[in-house]
Amino acid sequence: MKRPMWIAVLTTAMLLFVAALYATALTNPFMIDDHFAIENHPDVIEPQGLWQLWHHDYWTGQTADKNLYRPITVLSFHLGARGT
Repeated sequence: MKRPMWIAVLTTAMLLFVAALYATALTNPFMIDDHFAIENHPDVIEPQGLWQLWHHDYWTGQTADKNLYRPITVLSFHLGARGT
């Protein structure tokens, strides 16, 4: 069964739109807590295993704020740091 052509066109248009939207962010420097949250994050630098990403708070004990739980965000930082 063939997909309608409009699905392929719509998907391509959405991918191009997202790429154009985020392309400007590639040249921007890190701001405020980005160094702390990305470059110095223990689970991004050297995780104890990807499974541990699901058990740590966002700051992995680096701050008093233990209410942030964002394993998908940390996983994306981890994969991005490895060029995956």
